[in-house]
Amino acid sequence: MTLNATVTGRDDLTDARYQIATADGPQTVNGCVFGEFGLHPASGALVLSHLPTGRVLDSFRSWGPALQAMAEPRGRA
Repeated sequence: MTLNATVTGRDDLTDARYQIATADGPQTVNGCVFGEFGLHPASGALVLSHLPTGRVLDSFRSWGPALQAMAEPRGRA
């Protein structure tokens, strides 16, 4: 199943609501999207997710590294 089809593939950084996969099922979050990736705040961190699967990939403490990982996701998905 592909999640987030309406926000996947953006070529600009855009605010969006999207779903992430959790042990309890999909959860809708507010964040920003670019390409196949989304960033949302959670528990004092920025969480990087793969939009088509909703899979959480990594978390960051600051915007710089988070945005860099989103823009250059080599090997993350």
